[in-house]
Amino acid sequence: MTLYTKNGDAGKTCRMDGETVSKASPQIEAIGTIDELSSHLGLCASGAGKDNLPSLAEVLVKIQNELFNVGSQLAAVGTPLFGAFGDLINVASIERLEKQIDDGMQTVGELQTFILPGGTELAARFHVARTVARRTERTVVTLIDSGVDVPPIILQYLNRLGDLLFVFARLANKQGGFADVMWTK
Repeated sequence: MTLYTKNGDAGKTCRMDGETVSKASPQIEAIGTIDELSSHLGLCASGAGKDNLPSLAEVLVKIQNELFNVGSQLAAVGTPLFGAFGDLINVASIERLEKQIDDGMQTVGELQTFILPGGTELAARFHVARTVARRTERTVVTLIDSGVDVPPIILQYLNRLGDLLFVFARLANKQGGFADVMWTK
């Protein structure tokens, strides 16, 4: 079996149920943006390993697995296959992200003003990943607005993930000895 199908040559791809759709469809856009986000998290995990934050790298790999599950859920919505993927992300996933956000905020402290993305290379990577997470969230909203019945927990997960990546950027700066770069008027 070859990797290439040649279906993409005409701007088409197959959904999980075998239906051929445009690569520009909201569903494919959302799935592709999740893949992009996971790739950025792989880059962050690589940096975390180099910056002596191996526990952070482990968390990121767990999140990458969960994002694969989110992509599977989005690929299956509206098809008979959804039942096999419908509960891969659940309340426990959200609660875990919220605990990691709360724990991280205790370490970095409350914000007094907006901060600018930057600092260490790892922090900058996290900020890029955060913005991709927010875009991913918007693509899922577009999918919902197009009439696809997406489980609300997916949006909740992506929203918390964006928050967590912001906290991870601040943690990376703190670990690297950089203060948050504060926004000034």
